[in-house]
Amino acid sequence: MSFKRVFENIDFLLLILIFLSITILPSIQIEGLPVVNVDDYLLPLVLLRIYKNKIFKPTLYVWLLVAFMGYILFTIFLNSRYNSVQDYFEIYKIGKFLLVVLFSQHVLKSHFEKFTWVIKSVFLYLLVFNLFHYFSLFNFNQTVMPYFSVSEIHLSTFGLDSLGNPSSKRMIGTMSNPNINAIFFLFFYSFFFVNYGKSEGLKNRIWIYLSFLCILLTQSRTAFISLAFITFFWFVFAKYDYKRIFIQLGAFVMLVFIAYLINIHSVIYYTNTNVNIMENSSMMGRFETWQHLWEMILQKPVFGHGPNKNYFYDNQIYAESEYVLYLWRYGVIGLFFYLSWILMPLRKSILQNRENAHYLLFAIVILINSLTNSPLSNPSILLLFAISIGYYFAFPVKINQTDHV
Repeated sequence: MSFKRVFENIDFLLLILIFLSITILPSIQIEGLPVVNVDDYLLPLVLLRIYKNKIFKPTLYVWLLVAFMGYILFTIFLNSRYNSVQDYFEIYKIGKFLLVVLFSQHVLKSHFEKFTWVIKSVFLYLLVFNLFHYFSLFNFNQTVMPYFSVSEIHLSTFGLDSLGNPSSKRMIGTMSNPNINAIFFLFFYSFFFVNYGKSEGLKNRIWIYLSFLCILLTQSRTAFISLAFITFFWFVFAKYDYKRIFIQLGAFVMLVFIAYLINIHSVIYYTNTNVNIMENSSMMGRFETWQHLWEMILQKPVFGHGPNKNYFYDNQIYAESEYVLYLWRYGVIGLFFYLSWILMPLRKSILQNRENAHYLLFAIVILINSLTNSPLSNPSILLLFAISIGYYFAFPVKINQTDHV
């Protein structure tokens, strides 16, 4: 075996380790230091391999992310936040994202099919993990879940209402938050639906159905809306015939019934959603936060207040929308960067998007969930997003073999 082949395999192994870090491994907490993930320790190796393979190419998307990092630095100094170390982590986050995009694209060009096997294997592990958590088998929630649950409230109130009575179980899995866990499984659903949606046998479609069930059990309303949207969008975009649509929808209805049998509260949680926003306590709480942040946005609408992470920590508030968060932090210019960050990779042809639409569907998921959550502020979702872009550009499409990020 040549040295080139050895290093190719090492690169693939490194990408697998990154994928495992963001999907199944808990964060690392060292006293006196910020919480980090295994992938943070792997990043120097990624940088070294990028340098050795000379895969850093000054493309339009690369320049966009570099400009975004420079702009964040500008807002830090503009708001006299240069002494706040925490604010600089927002620059690190974008830089880390860029490196993983470049590295995953490079590696997957040679290991495209193998990585599909990795995705399936990890999904099966996560399915078992989440079911052990959901049913608390062998005291799983007391012995294992504390390593993954950053916030004790989601674990301590799991399956209980505010009075301690049995209620809906919002599956949190390895993501420590049910809404993020839903987006996490939407990554797998998008992948399986694009690749196996038109398969004749249950052997392939079972992956779609299992990921669909996991999303239901997270009890995330916004995720469910995005699930429904990308499903019908893909029916139209991929030109499904009526027979296939009927079969898929029939299977999904059966899965809703299965979710009902697993936990009666799981379906009731969705059906009890109050469509009157003024009477919906969840939405009203978000509107109060958005109103508060909007008043501050109007004070600095162009460049924003900078990352200013301490403001949210000190006041114990959450933006509850990534659009509002980026508008507050970086103004209208920052919001433009945020949207370009997500949408620019989709500038390829419609035909190519149809052949490899995993990223297209996952980008729609991010855009919809950003209305009421902050998906790219989560380190795991951020790198899943990076890998999905790398996967998208590594796809061996015959239309234009010269396309790069």
